[in-house]
Amino acid sequence: MTPGYAVVSNDGPFVEFAQGVVQRVMGSDAYFELPSPIMGAEDFGYFLREAPGCMVFLGACPADIANSLEAPSCHSNVMRIDEAALAHGIALHVGIATEYLAAASATTDDVTTTTREG
Repeated sequence: MTPGYAVVSNDGPFVEFAQGVVQRVMGSDAYFELPSPIMGAEDFGYFLREAPGCMVFLGACPADIANSLEAPSCHSNVMRIDEAALAHGIALHVGIATEYLAAASATTDDVTTTTREG
């Protein structure tokens, strides 16, 4: 076997966390799971070896393409993007980062408080 890219294996609890952030930031109907796994090569798998996370697709398909699952892929020479979706992507990244850091800080504060009191 020839070594290649690391497998992108989403962390289940982080998927649930990201789903909640997507729904809070972009609306309750903004999240859906793809009907089947994707076998693309992606270097993001190396990051997921080091920390919990998940790959999230933004959904930047232009409105004139009725079914986003049939749109040309992002690595295609005929791919098109709805640039208005970039603002949604920024909001989603900020939401995930701030909520994750807030949760980590709350956990650290709990441990610190327990350590000081205990």
